[in-house]
Amino acid sequence: RSSAEAAFSLAFVIFGMLFGSTLISAVAAMLVDFQMVQRDQNDKMRTLRKFLRQHHVQPMLSISIQNQVVDRMVAEKRLSSHDVPVLALLSAHLRSALWHAIYSPGLIS
Repeated sequence: RSSAEAAFSLAFVIFGMLFGSTLISAVAAMLVDFQMVQRDQNDKMRTLRKFLRQHHVQPMLSISIQNQVVDRMVAEKRLSSHDVPVLALLSAHLRSALWHAIYSPGLIS
């Protein structure tokens, strides 16, 4: 076995270890983020249920309220232009074209 083969094997093993550890780290970070979002939503729902219980809200109304809150928490939020600060970097012409593309279909209908 030549030294070139040994060097190649060593480089391949090191690359595999780096790639594997990076992949595991990325998946772990995604799982932690997901758990944090879930915990936040659970805490909010627990607080809502406590509020409804403390104020003696009727069970049917309480269920309707909780269902609507859950539906709205999981719904994807539409972004406004204020949520995208890089739009300020657009030229006046491109910004105008963007607003026209966004708002003109609603005006024509």
